[in-house]
Amino acid sequence: MKRFFVILLMTLLPNIFALDVAGVYEITSDVTLNEDLNVLPSGTVQCYNGSYTLTVNGNINNMGIIQDHTLGYLLTLNCSGNLINSGIIKNNTFNMNGTLQTILTPAPLASIEPAYFNIMTPTPIIGATDLYFRNSVITFMFGGVLDLQNGFGLNLDNCYFTGGNIMGQTGDTPVSYLYMVNGSFINNSTGYNLIYSGITLIEDNVIATGNCVNNGEIKSWSNAPRTFISQDNFINNGSIADNPPYGTYFESYGYLENNGTVTNSSVICYGDFTNKASFTPQYFYLSGTTVQNITTAFSCPVSAVNTACLNPSGITSQSDLYFENSLIDFNDNPITLQDGYGLYVSGGYMINTNLTGAGTVGNISYFETSNNCYLQNTDITDLVLNGTLDISDDNCSLNGSILNYATIQNRSSYNYTLTINADFDNEGIITSNPGGYYLYTDFYGSNLHNGGTWTNQMLILSGTDAQNISNSFSTPFSPVYISCSNGNGVIAKSDLEFVNSLINFNGNYYIDLTEGYNLYISGGYMNNTNIFGAGTKAPAQSEFEAGNGFYMQNTSLENLTLRGTFDLSNDNCSLNGSILNYATIQNKSSYNYTLTINADFDNEGIITSNPGGYYLYTDFRGSDLHNGGTWTNQMLILSGTAAQNISNSFSAPFSPVYVSCSNGNGVIAKSDLEFVNSLINFNGNYYIDLTEGHNLYISGGYMNNTRIIGAGTTAKAQSEFEAGSGFYMQNTSLENLIMRGTFELSNDNCSLNGSILNYATIQNKSSYTYTLTINDDFDNQGILQNGTIYDLNINATGNVKNSGTWSNTTTSFTGTVDQQIVLTYGSEIASSYLYFLSEIVDAPYEWYFNNSPVEATNTDFSGIYTDVLRWLVPIDLDHGGTYYCQTNAGPTRKIFVYDGIIPVPVITGGGYTNGISSIYWENIPSASSYKVYSSADPYADPSAWTFETEVYTNECSIPDQTEQKKFYYVTAVY
Repeated sequence: MKRFFVILLMTLLPNIFALDVAGVYEITSDVTLNEDLNVLPSGTVQCYNGSYTLTVNGNINNMGIIQDHTLGYLLTLNCSGNLINSGIIKNNTFNMNGTLQTILTPAPLASIEPAYFNIMTPTPIIGATDLYFRNSVITFMFGGVLDLQNGFGLNLDNCYFTGGNIMGQTGDTPVSYLYMVNGSFINNSTGYNLIYSGITLIEDNVIATGNCVNNGEIKSWSNAPRTFISQDNFINNGSIADNPPYGTYFESYGYLENNGTVTNSSVICYGDFTNKASFTPQYFYLSGTTVQNITTAFSCPVSAVNTACLNPSGITSQSDLYFENSLIDFNDNPITLQDGYGLYVSGGYMINTNLTGAGTVGNISYFETSNNCYLQNTDITDLVLNGTLDISDDNCSLNGSILNYATIQNRSSYNYTLTINADFDNEGIITSNPGGYYLYTDFYGSNLHNGGTWTNQMLILSGTDAQNISNSFSTPFSPVYISCSNGNGVIAKSDLEFVNSLINFNGNYYIDLTEGYNLYISGGYMNNTNIFGAGTKAPAQSEFEAGNGFYMQNTSLENLTLRGTFDLSNDNCSLNGSILNYATIQNKSSYNYTLTINADFDNEGIITSNPGGYYLYTDFRGSDLHNGGTWTNQMLILSGTAAQNISNSFSAPFSPVYVSCSNGNGVIAKSDLEFVNSLINFNGNYYIDLTEGHNLYISGGYMNNTRIIGAGTTAKAQSEFEAGSGFYMQNTSLENLIMRGTFELSNDNCSLNGSILNYATIQNKSSYTYTLTINDDFDNQGILQNGTIYDLNINATGNVKNSGTWSNTTTSFTGTVDQQIVLTYGSEIASSYLYFLSEIVDAPYEWYFNNSPVEATNTDFSGIYTDVLRWLVPIDLDHGGTYYCQTNAGPTRKIFVYDGIIPVPVITGGGYTNGISSIYWENIPSASSYKVYSSADPYADPSAWTFETEVYTNECSIPDQTEQKKFYYVTAVY
C-alpha cells in the first residue's frame, strides 16, 4: 500500500529516457520518452488532469493498461519503435510514427483498442504475431503497409481499417489472414496474399492482390453500395453478399474461384473464373479483353440473376458449364466449349450469345437447356443439343454441325423463327410450344436429317445450293407447313416421309429422288412442287406413296412409281418422264380437276373420279400409255403432238366415262385394246391405229368422230374390232378390220373402208333410221339388219361379199368403178329395198344384164329406164351376172353378181389362113369383153405376152400373123 501511494503521487517530468511502469502512470502534460516504455502487468498509463500526448521514441511493451482517464481525459500515444502488447491498450489515439516498426500481440486475444490507431509513416509496419484490434479506427495516414508476410493474421473487432496495405505471406496458398468481426469495416486498403475471414465489411477502394482467399463473409458496409476489387487470384470459400439495403460489388481482374456462397449485387470478372459452389449474385459480368477461361463444377451452376459478357474475345470452357435461373446476355460475344465440354442452362434465358462447341463427331460438346430457359439473338455452332430450347425471337441460329436431342420450340409468348445454317440432325423434338403460338424453322444448311419428332408450324428450305434431306425409318417430317424457296432444290439422301404437312415448294422447286430413294406422304397436301424420281426403268427406282387424305396441286411428278392415294386439287398437276402407277389417282371431292400426263404412263392402279363427288379428267400428252389396272375416271384425253402408243393388259380395260382425242397423228395400239362403257370421241376423225395386228374390244358406250385403222383382213397380223353391250357409233370410220360383236349406228356418217371382214351384227340404233357407207371391200359373214324400231340403210361403193345375213331395209350400190357382189354358200342380199345407182347422170338410161338389155317385162326389177335399178327380189346367184346402165354418155361401171369364182375363157378352136389367125372360145355371158394375148413362147411370163386385141364376142381374127408358130390366151373383162 505504501508503494502504490508513492506512485500515485508521482509527477513525471519531460525528457525522461526510459520508464518501467508498475503502478499508475498518470500524465499531466505532454511527455516525450526517448527510450522504451515498459508497462508491466500491474502498470497503468493514463492522463491525469487533462488530455495529453505521450511520445515514445523507443519501443512500447505493454503488459498492463494504457488508457484514457476515467474522468474523460484523452491520452495520445506516439510510438516510433516497436509495439508489443499483451495487455490492454484502449486510449484515445495511438500513433505509429517510426520506421520499420513491428507490432506483436503475443498473448492470446490481447487486443489493441485505442479509439484511433494511426500509422503515420509510409514505411512498413511488421506484424510479428497475429494482431488483434478492437473498437479502433485504424488509419494508415500515408498508405503504408502492414506486413504479415511471416504468416500472421490481423484480427479486427469492431474496427475501421483505412488507407493500409496488408501484406500476407507470399505463396500460392496464403496463410496470412484478415479476420473482421462485430461491424469492423475496411476502406481504401489493399490485401496481398490474405485469407479473409470473419465478416469483412468494405467501404471504398478495397483491393485484394496476389493470392487471396475468403473464408468468411465479404459485404458492403451498411451506409452505401460498395466495391471489393481482386487484382489477381481470389478464392472464395466463404460468402460474398450484400448488406441490405446496400449492394456489394465484386470486381476480379485475375483468377476467381468460388467454393462458397456468392449472393451479392454484382460480380465483374476480368480474368478466368471457376465456380464450385453457390453463385447467385444479382449481376455477373465477364468483362475481360482476352479470352476468359470459365469452369463450373457439377451441380454448382452460375445462378446470377443477370449474367453478361462484355468481353469481345469471349469465354472458353475449362469444364462443363452450368447456369441456373440466370438472364444471360453475351452481347454477341462468343462462348467456346472446347475439349468436348458442355453448357447446361436451367431457367432464365440466353440472349445475344455466340455459342461454339467442338462439333458432333469425336470429342463432342453439348448444350442443354431446361426449366423454361429461352433463347434470343443466339447463334449456336457445332454442338449436340439436349433438354428444351425455347426460342424467343427471330434471331436465333444453328450453325456448323448440329446434332439435336433436345426439344426445340418457340417461347409461348409469340411466333418465332429458328434459322438453321448448320448440317442439322434432329434426333429430338422440333415443335411449336403447346402453351401457344408457333415455331418456324428456316433451313439454310446443306444436310438436314430427322431421326426424331418434327411437328412445328413450318419448315422452310431456303438454301442457295441444293440441300440434302433425309429421315430415319418411321421418323417423318411433320411440320404443319413445309416451304421451299431454294431454286436448286432438295436432294433426298434417304427415303423421305412427311405426315400431315402442307408442302409448298414455291415456284415449282423440286425434291430430287434420283439416287433411288422413295417418298412417303400421309395426309396434308403438296403445292408448287416438282418430284424427280430415278425412273421406272432405272436400276434404283423411286417410289412416291401418298394417302390419308393427301392431295396436291400445281405439282409435277417425274420418273416415279406411285402408290397409295393421290387426290388432285387443281388443274395444274402433271406426270412426266416415266410413271408406273399402283396408286389410286382421283380428284379431290371439292371440284372437277384435270391431271396432265406428259409421261410414258403405265397404270397398274386405279384412275377414278372421287366417290365423294365431282370428276377427274386425265389429259395424256406423252408417248406411251398402258393400263393394267382400273381406269374409270370421267375423261381420258389423248392430246399428244406426235403419234401416241396405247395398250392395256388382258382384262384391264380403259373405262373412263369419256375418251377424247385431239391428236392429229393418232393413237397406235401396242396391245389389244379394250374399252368398257366409254363415250369415245376422237374429234376431227383422229384415229386408233391397229396396224401392228392388235385388236379392239369395246363394251358399252359409244364412239364418235373416230377412225379405226386395222392391219387389214388379208394382212399376216389381222386386226379385230369387237363391240357389244349396247355400244353404238357415229361419225366413225372403220378400216381394214375384222368386226365382231354388235355395232349400232347412231347417225349417217359411219363408214367401212379398206378391207372389212364382218362377223358382227351391224344395225342402226333404235332411236332413228341411219345409213352405213361401205366404201371398199366388205366381206359379211355376220348380220346386217335393222334395229328394233327404225331402219338400217347401206350405201355400198365398193365390192361386197356375203355369206352371212343381210336383211336391212335399204341397200344401195353407189360405186363409181366396177363393183363385185360375191354371194357364197347360197347367201343372198335380202334388203327390203335394193338399188343399183348409175354414177353417170345423163339420160336416157337403160339397164343391161350380161350385155343385153333388161327386158321391160322382167318382174324382178323396176326402174329399168332410170338411173336407179331397183331389185324387187333379193340379190342372189339366180340373178348372177354383170349389170350396167347404158346412158347418153356411155355405159356406167359394171356390177358383178357371182359366187366368187370368176369364169375363165376356154379356147375351143381356131385356124390360120392367108396370114390371118382365127380363135374361138366359150362364151361367158357376164363378160363385157375379151382381151387376146399372144407369144411365141408358151412358157413366157404373162407380163411378156403381146396384147393383140379386145373384142366383144367369143371369137376374133388376127391379121398379119407371119410367125411360123404362135400361142394365144384370152381373158374376160367384167
